[in-house]
Amino acid sequence: MDKRGTQYCAYGCGKRKKRVNSATIKPTDSSTIKSLKNKLKERETEIKEIAEFKQNNPGVKQLPKIIGIGVKKCGTDGVISFLAHHPSIKVPWQVQTETSFFGSGRTKGGPDAYRDFFPPTNSMELGMEKTPTYFVHSDLDIPSAIKNMVPEAKLLLIVCDPTKRTFSDYTHERVRLDLYNDRLIAKYNTFEDYVNEYLPKVRRLLQKSQNNLTSYQDDLKTQNMLIKLHSTDLAATLISTGLYIYHIQRWKKLYNESNLLIIDGENFREDTGAVIENIQDFLGIPKLLWKEDFVKNPDTGFYCFRKFTEKHLNESYVETEDELKTSLKCLGKCKGRTRNGAKHASPETLERLKQFYKPYNEAFYREMGQTYKWL
Repeated sequence: MDKRGTQYCAYGCGKRKKRVNSATIKPTDSSTIKSLKNKLKERETEIKEIAEFKQNNPGVKQLPKIIGIGVKKCGTDGVISFLAHHPSIKVPWQVQTETSFFGSGRTKGGPDAYRDFFPPTNSMELGMEKTPTYFVHSDLDIPSAIKNMVPEAKLLLIVCDPTKRTFSDYTHERVRLDLYNDRLIAKYNTFEDYVNEYLPKVRRLLQKSQNNLTSYQDDLKTQNMLIKLHSTDLAATLISTGLYIYHIQRWKKLYNESNLLIIDGENFREDTGAVIENIQDFLGIPKLLWKEDFVKNPDTGFYCFRKFTEKHLNESYVETEDELKTSLKCLGKCKGRTRNGAKHASPETLERLKQFYKPYNEAFYREMGQTYKWL
């Protein structure tokens, strides 16, 4: 890791103020400070060059170069919102970053209809959207539809602990019920009520569908059954979405590590800046968003964007909590309902789900060649 890989939070000597509870430490080594100052100057020069190029080259509407395909409630909104601070990333804010284009009647309009969603981009810019339902959509041909229409696009897939994801999805749907009278889970007043009815139901569907195969790749019957739940029993998908080992199969047929980046949503929440740096490497764009640009909101404990500048290296600079809060660019207040303690589920219910997902998580780990922290 280079020297920028260490975070530094603004605090120091001076007048007595309410200081930020720092999760990071300022560098004291003069060579490190000098190196960081040089890197900051280089970054500002590059940002200025991109801005000047934009002025002279406003661009034209193009198909996106980056598509987030899921998973719902795993951090897709956070990833695209933070990447949008990069001067080379442009997103369709008019549709809240989600086009829901593939798997809908809009595809009849072809590339022109898809292109219309995006702001103009030039040769130094990349259009990006994310539609979390793509990963598990009931349209079996979505991977090939994306590949055929935007063959050069790189995909981002954020996965997370499926037990936590299911609870988050349930909480989201309860809010939709209150706000929009969406009746998907109207009769389940608690998460426990929902799990008590639907966990046995999903188990039965799997037992009925699963072939006696050792390979999840070959179990097309179960893959298709899970995907079709989105059109036959949508409430069941709060649980079935977390069976990543089945859903990943149709994507792996067309995409590999060169054009599909799988991100651990738990890591994204715990070390946001490091993940954002890794995504920029994958996309092949200048690394203009640094780990130091992401600091925790003292109220929520979640990371927010706050551009790191030379003043944060100044030993005499003191940043109060109020000053920090003013400078933060955070996700909406509706984010993290189940992560900040505002909503709770019984430990027994969560343990039941954890045990249900365990063999599927293990299979997913083997498939990806990576161990996550979800067992």
